[in-house]
Amino acid sequence: MNTLAAHLKGRKASEVFLEYADPCLRIGIEQLGRATSEQIEQILQIPWMIWNACVIKDDPTQKVDFMASIHLLSRNHPDEAKAFIKNMEKRKKTLFKKYHYLLGKMTLTTDEKTGGLTLINS
Repeated sequence: MNTLAAHLKGRKASEVFLEYADPCLRIGIEQLGRATSEQIEQILQIPWMIWNACVIKDDPTQKVDFMASIHLLSRNHPDEAKAFIKNMEKRKKTLFKKYHYLLGKMTLTTDEKTGGLTLINS
């Protein structure tokens, strides 16, 4: 069993990520009402960026702190946006700390069996 499979314990990386991103999805879809797959992909870009920044930050061989860059970029945004970023960072570091893998390109597709949307991490 490879390292990623051992971390996931039978779960798909995309399932773990969607569980992590759930608060962001709920807020985004609530604001939009009904979201297209393209809008959902856009909503997922924020948690994707925070997830990867947290994974990179935990790697002692990495010299760039992308989380610091995210916080710097958000400094002129409303306090709610900054708090949301901090909460997603905390969520990754606490509830999802055992998952130490970077996420690749995320693509939403329609599951032919269920008709629902499926996230593919490539």
